[in-house]
Amino acid sequence: MASKKWRVLIVDQLPIIRIGLSCLLEDSNFSLLIANSSLEGSIILREEKVDLLIIDFYREDRPGYAVIVDSLKSYPALNVILFTSIKENNLLYALYDQGCSIISKSESPESILKGIKATLIGKKFLSQELNYIKNIKENTHQSRPLQFTKQEEKIVALISVGLSSDEIAHTIQLSKTTVDTYRRRLVKNSSLTT
Repeated sequence: MASKKWRVLIVDQLPIIRIGLSCLLEDSNFSLLIANSSLEGSIILREEKVDLLIIDFYREDRPGYAVIVDSLKSYPALNVILFTSIKENNLLYALYDQGCSIISKSESPESILKGIKATLIGKKFLSQELNYIKNIKENTHQSRPLQFTKQEEKIVALISVGLSSDEIAHTIQLSKTTVDTYRRRLVKNSSLTT
């Protein structure tokens, strides 16, 4: 009986990362799809069946974060890995908490492959150097945790990567006034919990 052939989408702006991951996954059990940008990656996700998304995003590629969040919610069977050198704790925790595996680009090839294989079978993987992320929630606002609606979660996620109200409004198709109202409410509610 033939083993399953995993369809893996690699999204990264850097050719060296795309090539490196492709070489690491040359195994016959992987069928690779490659995208140079988050926009190209989101198009492939809509058109192709993909088992695993390996993606990074950069400050200049802000929609990349939205692709990760949307992928985790829109494609329940899709496994997602943030393959990154980002060190922003709250951002990493938010993605990990939503079900995203996180692998540091400084990991050894063996560890990267271990994380990929674990994620493919539905296990959340976190690079050992980032293990502290699991404890972030336990160390913040233990008295009254914040509760967000789905829309607020999207807005908080986009704020955390530095998007302006205009950019958020465009990304999630709301008016700027509505986004500003959400922002004010979020600030007010978060100040009540501290």
